[in-house]
Amino acid sequence: MRLTSQVALVTGAASGIARAVAVRFAQEGAAVMVADASERGGEETAEEIRASGGKALFAHLDVSDRNEVEEAVQRTIDELGDLHILFNGAGILV
Repeated sequence: MRLTSQVALVTGAASGIARAVAVRFAQEGAAVMVADASERGGEETAEEIRASGGKALFAHLDVSDRNEVEEAVQRTIDELGDLHILFNGAGILV
């Protein structure tokens, strides 16, 4: 496990590539803060990680809101112990 003792914050982790990245980080040993505007999808991703034996939490996050971003980063540090990896996978379809 290449990411043992690492903490990752993954935005957009409710679906798509960012979800796959969050799951893979966990498989590699990282604790993952799953962050997304979709509570349902984000919780599903975090539960998938936990069901596989990984450590994951969910944070509601709208990346266009600076306060929410700062809160998600601080919560990651407070609850998972640090922040080593940031994967920005959030995006919108127009």
